[in-house]
Amino acid sequence: PAYREWELPNKAFAGMWESIIVDENIKKSLLNYCTTSTRFSLANVDDKIIQWQRMLLLNGPPGTGKTTMCKALAQKVFIRNYHNYDYGSLLDINAHSLFSKWFSESGKLVQALFQRIEDIAADTGTFIIVLIDEVESIAASRSAALASGDPGDAIRVVNSVLNCLDTLRHRPNVLVLCTSNMTSSVDAAFRDRLDLTLFMGNPSLA
Repeated sequence: PAYREWELPNKAFAGMWESIIVDENIKKSLLNYCTTSTRFSLANVDDKIIQWQRMLLLNGPPGTGKTTMCKALAQKVFIRNYHNYDYGSLLDINAHSLFSKWFSESGKLVQALFQRIEDIAADTGTFIIVLIDEVESIAASRSAALASGDPGDAIRVVNSVLNCLDTLRHRPNVLVLCTSNMTSSVDAAFRDRLDLTLFMGNPSLA
């Protein structure tokens, strides 16, 4: 399956936010960004005046809790906004399932997935959080791919992802959370679209 859908709030995520011990500035920055973004959306702020993409990225070494943090954040943000929406949903994208051995099929799989997300987001009473784990899998640097002689299909995937995200950002009821272990491998155009990038490193002694 291309994604797994979790209804929000979800019992599987109960207590998850409190169980993650990190620098409080990380949690504060995440909540502040999501709160501001949803307020802008509910107030119908013109994105030509204040531009924001509704996208953030958590990066850092493997095993530091980035994916868990995103799931906990989705729960936290929806609970804070439950009175504004009838339904909440976390769409956990399986990036590795979007690659096909057949040439040009991967780009079509990406487009089909995001079209499905668009269809769900058409219901403005539904608050949707999209989680793209290990985003470098589908947004790898195109310049690096060209330099290494990788097939053009990988570049088509990145082009499709960028085009689909540009379309999705006009949906006021959608937030996109991404994680990466290798930010330097992520395409520059994708990084330019991020409103917020936070580093989650290994735990300190404290």
